[in-house]
Order: sequence, then structure tokens, then C-alpha cells
Amino acid sequence: MSKVIWENDWFIWAIALGIGFPFLVIILTEITHRLQRRGQPLAATLFLVRNRVLPVLVFLLFIQNVLELDLDNNLVKLVETLVWFFVIDASLSLINSVLFEAAGENTWRGRIPKLLLDLSRFFLVALGGAIVLSRVWGADLAGLATALGVGSIVIGLALQDSLGSIFSGITLLFARPFEVGDWLQMGDKVGQVIDMNWRAVHLLTRTGDMIIIPHRVLGGEIVLNYSKPKRIHVETFRIDFDSDDPPNLIKQVLKETALATEGILSDPSPEIRTMEYNDYRGNYEVRFCIEDYQDAPKIR
Repeated sequence: MSKVIWENDWFIWAIALGIGFPFLVIILTEITHRLQRRGQPLAATLFLVRNRVLPVLVFLLFIQNVLELDLDNNLVKLVETLVWFFVIDASLSLINSVLFEAAGENTWRGRIPKLLLDLSRFFLVALGGAIVLSRVWGADLAGLATALGVGSIVIGLALQDSLGSIFSGITLLFARPFEVGDWLQMGDKVGQVIDMNWRAVHLLTRTGDMIIIPHRVLGGEIVLNYSKPKRIHVETFRIDFDSDDPPNLIKQVLKETALATEGILSDPSPEIRTMEYNDYRGNYEVRFCIEDYQDAPKIR
């Protein structure tokens, strides 16, 4: 009797799954804990494999080889679909861990906007889902692609303004001409960037008001960034003195006053220029540097 049991494939599969599944769970748990202690992003991928891919895969093998359900059985198809979706999820997590999770801000990987990554993941999931539907459920990909193509055209026409703003936002976020914390001037509006998302840039003015500028509007504007390429900002102002006052003495006094003012940098040193001089007055320009544009009002 025992010999007959051992000769059955279902019994061998049952033993293999009964021993192999707990063993793999223990191994993956130990590896995951070690990676987590080291702060490795790969731990998230192994967590998905242990908690999602492996249990559903074992269940699929169990119902196929131990219960010997037919491949056309709806339960088998449903479980196989779950397996493939969990595999796609784990694969995307692996790609994210290897390429983007530990990427530096100054690398091309670090400059890729999160929105672009999310859209790429959505596209890959949709592509993988279509392949799974074709392979497991026998869906007609040609008909599905045609339906999606027509639907995409209709949706694109209906949402062309929103989609234009989204793609403008992707381009802007990828190029990163400015960042959160930078001071910008757009037209007659000046403010500090407090948020950048897929739709708009949010500026906070000196008076505490918020300006929301959609990306499609921003794309047609000339933007002056007071915080790039360096945060050091140059300020100028003009002042008049009587023409009887010696110009050299005035320049010396103005420079000493600038250097004594808190917030004005000594390097580079302030510059004093004579802009106009006649019988009645002398007009002088004071040019000095400060650490950050946001300090300009209190220094002036």
C-alpha cells in the first residue's frame, strides 16, 4: 500500500510542498530581517515575495498537482492570475529597489519625477495584465487593444487640457529648473516655491498669500529664479547726496555702512558706483550680496 502511495505524483508534491514551503518562508524571513537591519531597500521586495508570491504560488501548485484540478478550472485560473499579478508587483518593487530607491539627488535616477515613475508602473502593470488575461483566460488582445485605442482617443480629446498640464508637469519636474524653497518671479508675481505636483506649482508670497500656477501656464512664462545657480543674491539701491559732498568720502561711508549692516556679506565686498553727478546732486548705486533672497526686505 505504501509503495502505491509513493508512486503517486500527488503524494510527492504534497510532501515537497509541505516541507519546502515552511523552509522557504524561514529562509526568506531571515534574509529580510538582515536586510532591514542594514537598511537595504531590497528587503521590501523579499517581503512581497514571502507574503504574497510564495503563498499563492504554493497554493496554485497544490490545487494543480495534489488536488489535480484541471487547468481550465476557474479556481486554477483565478489563482494563476493572482500569482502573475503578485510576480509583476514584486518585479516592479525589485526594479525600484535596485535603480531608484538609493539613487542620489544629482544622478539621472534621482532626477526622475515620482509622477513619471508612477505612470511607468501603471503602464507596465496594464501591459502585464493584458498578457495575463490573454495567457490565462484566452482574451483577444487585438480586440482589447482596439477598444483601448478608441477609448484612449475619446478620453484624450475630453481631457486634453488636463493631459497637457500633466505632461508639462512631467517635463518640468524632470528638468527641475527650480525646487521647493526657491524664490521665483513670474510676470509681476514673486513667491517662494512651497509645493510642486503634477498639476501646478504653489508659491507663497511675502505677504503670506498663495499663488497657484498651472504647468500649462507656466510653460509660456519667463521665470526668474532668485535662488539659482547660487542662493547668494545681489541687491542694489540708489541714494542721492548733495553735490558739495566729496564723492570719495561718500563712497567710503556707504561701503562702511554696508559692511556694518547685519546680513550683508563682506565677500564679495559691496561696490559703490557713481551713477550721476551734476551741480545739484550726486546719485550713487550701492551693490551688495546677501545669503538668500528671502532676507532682502529686512536688510533693505
